Amino acid sequence: MCSSDLAELETLLAQGQRDAAEALCRRRLEAGTAGERVRTALASLLGGTERWQELQSFAEECLARDPQDAAAHNHLGIARQYQNDAAGAVGHHRRALALRGDHAPFWLNLGNAQQRLGQFEEAIGCYERARALGADEAPLLRNLGRALLETGAPEAAVERFQQALASNPEDPELLNDLGQAHIACGDAARALEAFRQALSLRPDDPDLQCNVGCALQQLRQNSAALPYLQRVLEQRPAFVEAWNNLAVALQHLDRLPEAIDHLHRALSLRPDYADGYANLARSEEHTSELQS
Repeated sequence: MCSSDLAELETLLAQGQRDAAEALCRRRLEAGTAGERVRTALASLLGGTERWQELQSFAEECLARDPQDAAAHNHLGIARQYQNDAAGAVGHHRRALALRGDHAPFWLNLGNAQQRLGQFEEAIGCYERARALGADEAPLLRNLGRALLETGAPEAAVERFQQALASNPEDPELLNDLGQAHIACGDAARALEAFRQALSLRPDDPDLQCNVGCALQQLRQNSAALPYLQRVLEQRPAFVEAWNNLAVALQHLDRLPEAIDHLHRALSLRPDYADGYANLARSEEHTSELQS
């Protein structure tokens, strides 16, 4: 690809003109003059619009031409992961690293695929390797924090999420992750602060509303928790955990008939919901005590 075309590609990408950038990449491919930058740009454009099957086909075409194309193995791994084949993704990311073991994004993507498989310790190792090689810390710290949380290291997860938020303080997903880590540390007050910040950025998100309600409930602020949990159920009436948490808040307020009714609703939606049965037993036992 000539330098003028490459400069045009960089300009189109910088301006967000994705369709024009993709068209330029495809023209270079058809002309047989596409270098690694063009192939990487096209793969990023396909992945950025979640065209995973197209990305897979493109990566396979690249590998048919050059089986030692490390970037194509990496792109094929990403496509496989997002098509629910994390095991296949791991294989391609490992092949990419066998060819270019010092490339930080390949380690990050291998970690992501391993995390999808529940291989959290292995994922942490990949994230640390990617970090040592200078990977972009924003996505790395988020995923590292989530893996640490899964391995029972919530304090370390809090630290990683806080580091990630330093460069992106208004990311509601990161704030929600931080809140979950605080909950795992037993610090509902700090969790509530993080959940409320996230909810202020995404006020109609039922998951965040539920998390605020649950944190208030853990702080024994049950009356304050009710409107959040009720709002969740207006938006998502099949949200089993919200029915359960609303019932628990009502239980603590001695509104037992309502609590029992909500627990029956939760169990009708998920008949094998163990927490629902446990809370229903407590509510019924408390009702019997009051009636005796």
